[in-house]
Amino acid sequence: MKRVQINLRESHESDYGWKYIEPYIYPKGSQKQPVYMALEQIFREHQRYKKLALEEQSFIKQLETMEKEIHYDLLRTSDAEKNVRTLLYSSFAHQIR
Repeated sequence: MKRVQINLRESHESDYGWKYIEPYIYPKGSQKQPVYMALEQIFREHQRYKKLALEEQSFIKQLETMEKEIHYDLLRTSDAEKNVRTLLYSSFAHQIR
């Protein structure tokens, strides 16, 4: 274990100093935790959210790829659909005469 000195801004000075870490040190309904445990918990959460953000970016790229593929498929199928509709209409019109 390494020993370091960390200076945190007071609660009235910043939202990301003591004000941010204090709920981790004094969890509701629990005993006071050592500062190093609170920092480790914050680091774990950061790592988890970082991983989720990367997974979300990957998912967005996959959706964009699928969207392009679907767009091309719709373009192709709309031509086929128009052709079928034209053939059905012309054969129906021919039967009526």
